[in-house]
Amino acid sequence: MLDQKQLNAFPVSAVALEWVPQSVAYELCVLAVDDTNGILHLVLPSNIGDLDANNETGLDKLRFILQRKFTYDLAPREELFPLIELHYWAAYSDIRNCDVKFKTRCPKQWADLAPSDKNTVRYCNECQQNVYFCLSTEELKRRTANRQCVAFCDSDTHADTLGLPMEITES
Repeated sequence: MLDQKQLNAFPVSAVALEWVPQSVAYELCVLAVDDTNGILHLVLPSNIGDLDANNETGLDKLRFILQRKFTYDLAPREELFPLIELHYWAAYSDIRNCDVKFKTRCPKQWADLAPSDKNTVRYCNECQQNVYFCLSTEELKRRTANRQCVAFCDSDTHADTLGLPMEITES
């Protein structure tokens, strides 16, 4: 069973995410992390083998839905689900304008950036900077004040923007 540190260390591939529909990932608490040589690697909740009302396990459902070979690791559901939300939110958000003025707007998407040992930090090889996925406006303000590159997703529109923001002033 993976602990929180091991779970956060998994680099998540955008290609792998595409194999598991978001609705299935949320329902079964499944995070697709890699797709190598036609074999999908998943992180599943430790209770995935439990039977539901139809005498079916989550593994049975996954095999039926995916129709392909997969390997998996297990992790506690309460630690896995926030990562699923983060990665699907970041990977499937459209790049649009937001209220923050950016000095430099990055043309890349979160999934294009190199993973780090923290799930909310990735590395941009083009500008050679860490990029921080901000989960709140407060974190965005803090990172902006520190002149750090950010990825920010508007919680109302689920639109995200990557880049180096200008200083945020209080209105």
